[in-house]
Amino acid sequence: MACREVGLEYGLPIRALQLLIMRFAFPLVVVTMFLASCASSGPEVGEPVDKYPESLLIEALDIEDGDPLRSVAVTVAGECLREEGFSIDPHLIFESSARRPVAISGAARDLPDDEFAEQYGFGIAQSVLDSMTELVEDPMKEYTDSLSVGEVEAFRSALYDRCLPEAIAAEQAEEGTQAQALFGEYSHEIQLIIDADPEQVDILRRWSSCMAEKGYQYRTMRDARTAARDRIDGWVRAGGDADAIVAQEIREAVDSLACEALLRTDLIKVRERVEAEWISANLD
Repeated sequence: MACREVGLEYGLPIRALQLLIMRFAFPLVVVTMFLASCASSGPEVGEPVDKYPESLLIEALDIEDGDPLRSVAVTVAGECLREEGFSIDPHLIFESSARRPVAISGAARDLPDDEFAEQYGFGIAQSVLDSMTELVEDPMKEYTDSLSVGEVEAFRSALYDRCLPEAIAAEQAEEGTQAQALFGEYSHEIQLIIDADPEQVDILRRWSSCMAEKGYQYRTMRDARTAARDRIDGWVRAGGDADAIVAQEIREAVDSLACEALLRTDLIKVRERVEAEWISANLD
């Protein structure tokens, strides 16, 4: 869901954003924020649009629903670990990753925008806090408990330094994932064009003016999220009142959404126009 708010500024639905994010959230690794790569927004008049349409790139690149075959990654990771002398069921590795509590996963993904903002803000601080939370029950624990301290270190070294990277590479080499990689590359190119589009610049100006009336001095939606990210990064480095940081982010996200909602239709029009022009020039 952290990327959900990214979608509000880009005009991308969550399905498209999911294609831009790494497929794995490994244990012991704090999830890297994808949020830094966003732009901005939609209409000032007319009825608010509740849902963003799918990116035109998804159809143009013929990307099918569903994740790449996880079985490929499981097989490669298992073979690699056996070569390293470890007999763990590789399915437990990926189950362990999936069990890490993250506020942006599960039912939260389907919340209406206003409810999501009221509960999670932009999804930034809560994602960082949850990614630092220990698993209540790690499916790999029984296996690692059977190893000596030295063996556990060797296991984790083999897993994170060799076997998981090899599993990721194998998964990404599967048919269909190349299109997903291109989606990320092409989306970035398109976003740069959108950022410079005069209509988009005007949309950002209107959003900024709306926020100024609420007491904020943000030029773009990206600036608001950057400020939220800086606050939680400061907490990670120096500590402080995490609850206050989350509460402030929620207030700002609710206000940002109130300003963004009336601009959403214009945002969609800009994105679809630029995407269509780019696809026509580069893919047709």
